[in-house]
Amino acid sequence: TVRKLSAGTTPATTVIGLGSAFAHLITPCIDEKIPFNLLSDEILRLEGMSDFSEGDTAARMPVFDSDLFLEQMAHNRELIAEIVGLFKTETTTQLQDLRHSLDSGNYHRASRIAHSLKGSLASLHAPRAHYWSQLLETAAVQRNSERAEILLQALRQCLDALESKLHELVHG
Repeated sequence: TVRKLSAGTTPATTVIGLGSAFAHLITPCIDEKIPFNLLSDEILRLEGMSDFSEGDTAARMPVFDSDLFLEQMAHNRELIAEIVGLFKTETTTQLQDLRHSLDSGNYHRASRIAHSLKGSLASLHAPRAHYWSQLLETAAVQRNSERAEILLQALRQCLDALESKLHELVHG
């Protein structure tokens, strides 16, 4: 388990644990969970041995893992079309609500929307957009409007690329 902490620490402290024995001690301080596949990048960044930016990290992630998604959907084309349609409809609404929440300074609502979107993206096997939504959720929790704006833009661009991949999957 890799966690980034910031409650009372500057800069944020990264804790790496192999198990949950001490989870109750650090859980109240957790800002974000670092995906396991990014662990090596995070360690190198923390040690000052890497100049990877978040954009570099995201660029190395696939927009969409169609093989995993197809397997999850048991290659059922009708189910795939239904799930993709629901995702598009919900995402449109979520992005509008997210924009409104950030504009009105309702960071709690913005973080909840980003969290929900993050879950949908995980189910779709869309790691790049999932990554951006996770960072956006964290920025909203931290009430960091400038960072949230940048991350929302990155997420929107990624969702455009994802929509293209999903369209291709459904319509051939």
